[in-house]
Amino acid sequence: MRSQSPETDRHEATLSLTRPFSSEERALFSLLAAAMFQVGLPLMPEGFDWKRVIEEARQQAVLPLVAEGMASLPPARQAPQELKQAAQQAAFYAVTAYERILHTQDQLIALFQRENIPCVILKGLGAAACYPKPELRLQGDIDLLVHRHDLDRACALLERTGYQENKRPQDKHIAFLGHGAEVELHYEAANYPGNPAGEAIHAHMSQVVDRAVQVALGPYRFPALKGLDQAVSLLMHMQRHIWAEGLGLRQLCDWTMFVHHLEEGRWEQEIAPALQSFGLYRFAQIVTGSCAKYLGLPEQACRWHRGIGADDLSHSLLIDLVSSGNFGRKDPDRQGYILIEGPENGKPIRVSPISRINAKARLHMPLCKRYPVFLPVAWVYLPVRYYLGRRKGKYMPIRLNPAAIAKAKIRTALYRQFHLFEP
Repeated sequence: MRSQSPETDRHEATLSLTRPFSSEERALFSLLAAAMFQVGLPLMPEGFDWKRVIEEARQQAVLPLVAEGMASLPPARQAPQELKQAAQQAAFYAVTAYERILHTQDQLIALFQRENIPCVILKGLGAAACYPKPELRLQGDIDLLVHRHDLDRACALLERTGYQENKRPQDKHIAFLGHGAEVELHYEAANYPGNPAGEAIHAHMSQVVDRAVQVALGPYRFPALKGLDQAVSLLMHMQRHIWAEGLGLRQLCDWTMFVHHLEEGRWEQEIAPALQSFGLYRFAQIVTGSCAKYLGLPEQACRWHRGIGADDLSHSLLIDLVSSGNFGRKDPDRQGYILIEGPENGKPIRVSPISRINAKARLHMPLCKRYPVFLPVAWVYLPVRYYLGRRKGKYMPIRLNPAAIAKAKIRTALYRQFHLFEP
């Protein structure tokens, strides 16, 4: 469950996607690079505020990684003791949660195997497996993907095992709580746009359960995505969040580690041609540019990101990410973006709640997509769902003010340059 952060009130009144990074942001990037690539002494800027670095790392759900990067600093460059202890405590909690979730996930995998229900892990520990120290990648839910025709059996199995279904409606998955963990049982690997590219991606991802490979973390083994399947999964997850509540540094770190661990030649031979046909290749280049320029991803692992003149877009994407915070928690104006319709056919941006609700209903409610006459149901259902979720702390408040609209215009102009799902 996503809850509000105490840092929410600290946000930028205006949004500039071309501003330089602050010394605190550059320090954070250096510490993350040191943790992910184990390269030794981080290149730290001068005159930064350690407290703000720690706050930003916590906000971005990467504080355990920052603690690892801090460990490589010489004594004279270390953070004040209380801040160092805060980072170390976050790392300790991350390791504890990692062991618990890994054990629970192992039990679930064994349970599904005994009942002959094929499944695969999405995100989470599947992404963590690429890190040099997987236990420092913060974990959340356990995301299990099953075939749609196995969904009823999988739900019944979880309930017999003591999990309770969270009745709150979800997108493309059913949530369960039990045994100290939240399990999201997915029957689709992603949300797909309603165009030819979306249909092609859907057709490819509909068989990923059957293509799962076994990944080892210590004594545990589990089915996960690799290669093209993982690339599409990560990119679809990122693009979905940038168009909604926002992305976080943790997701960018996941992509950094994924690219770094690709076998030589796999990108060019397998992944790039498919992403080009899916309309995801340019987005992958822009995201990778951010990782290479700021998070330490070696250029020899990703030379393919260059040559499109997108350095400014990579910079702006990362500015947008750190300005919004993890899933938009840092900037309350960000939430208003979900009710603002971007320009189309030369029309200006406008506040259009009904239009955005219709778009969300067509994407997540198959009945509304097939029979538009049911769209008015969504006009009531989705706002009520937001209201109830807001009371439980799941959603941040939606603000529709001049600042939110101004920021939406800037973000929309950036995102449209990604040319997502275009040939």
